[in-house]
Amino acid sequence: MSHFYDNEIAVIVQQMLSNPAVGRKRLREELHRIAQEVAEEFQGKSPLFVPVHKGASRFMADLEQYFPQWFTRYDVEPVRVSSYRNETEPGLLNFDSQHLTAERLRGRQVCIVDDILQTGATLEAVTSYVSEHSIESLRAAILIRKECDQRDPNLHVRFLGFDLPDRFYVGYGMDFANLFRTLNQICVLRGPQKERIKQMLPQTVS
Repeated sequence: MSHFYDNEIAVIVQQMLSNPAVGRKRLREELHRIAQEVAEEFQGKSPLFVPVHKGASRFMADLEQYFPQWFTRYDVEPVRVSSYRNETEPGLLNFDSQHLTAERLRGRQVCIVDDILQTGATLEAVTSYVSEHSIESLRAAILIRKECDQRDPNLHVRFLGFDLPDRFYVGYGMDFANLFRTLNQICVLRGPQKERIKQMLPQTVS
């Protein structure tokens, strides 16, 4: 089963990598641009970045690689927000902010960092929480903004990587059933591929 499973996953990976939504070169260029915009926005300041774990972890880490070119005074405090639970439709939010305390937030210029903006539920939840703790200002950095009719049009994103169609994206920190997170490109996981994975892993994917 393990060998068969590995071969099947390898085939899906090759299918996705043959036509990525965002290739490595374009991804690096946009990361550099976003990092520069963030640095210019917070020049001479000490912002607090709040990446949404786990999806935005790599996005945040790569932004940090560029930051020393422009500024070094900042803090990072991840927050856990789960909403997909191995499916392709958003579900109920599981919000864990135990390390993001009022003392940590008070008086800070906060920048929420996330990989994907779809309905906006995650961004609204984190925004609502941090706004309760006397922060100085709030901005958001989003890697992918998906087309979505259900999203509040007034939801503002200060730093944006890509506007993309409403698809299920994996790679570059984004996963399905804990797969594909380490891919260096952003790819689309299509319906038949998703269903094939669910057939192979019925005990972990509902």
